[in-house]
Amino acid sequence: MQLLAIVISILYILCFRNISIGLVATLLKDKSAKRSGLLTLNPLKSMNIVGLIFMFTSGFGWNKPINVYPHAYNKKWKESLVYLSGFAFHLISIIVFALLLKISTENLHIILNQLIVLNAGFIVFNLFPIAETDFFRLLKCYLPKSKTVKYLSAQGATILGMIVLISVVLSRVIGTDYQIFTVIDIIRDSIIKTIL
Repeated sequence: MQLLAIVISILYILCFRNISIGLVATLLKDKSAKRSGLLTLNPLKSMNIVGLIFMFTSGFGWNKPINVYPHAYNKKWKESLVYLSGFAFHLISIIVFALLLKISTENLHIILNQLIVLNAGFIVFNLFPIAETDFFRLLKCYLPKSKTVKYLSAQGATILGMIVLISVVLSRVIGTDYQIFTVIDIIRDSIIKTIL
């Protein structure tokens, strides 16, 4: 049942995350999201293989980022809304699934719990200022010529690798029974506890 819950959660993210971001972009007159081909319920279109592996194994991950054309927005706050819509999608999802959790059956409880965990994991991952996350795109929106943004853009994969390595080392040193102490798990669990 747990495996089914993970698969359903991943399909939900792959199908609806990019659509929610793309719809906001389209409403703000940016047609690049529509042209990217990611405004579809076909999960294969949004799938990133490495991100998918992380979703299955770690409870967080990423999909193909939706294209946004910054020059389509005449105001910075409009462009910001597009990047914030990813956070909003996951936050609303968590709240809705948490409410359903209170009235769910045992099997549905497992699926809803997994949906909450994965959505919280996406919030955490997108808070890291590494290339193509929502937070990085916000930084790039307001600080396009910053040396920090250029460095993060070039070293994003290395930074992500270090985060994962630290998480793995912490869980091994502290013990597998204490994996809650890994970097991403701590933040994800805090988000879940705050909302629930």
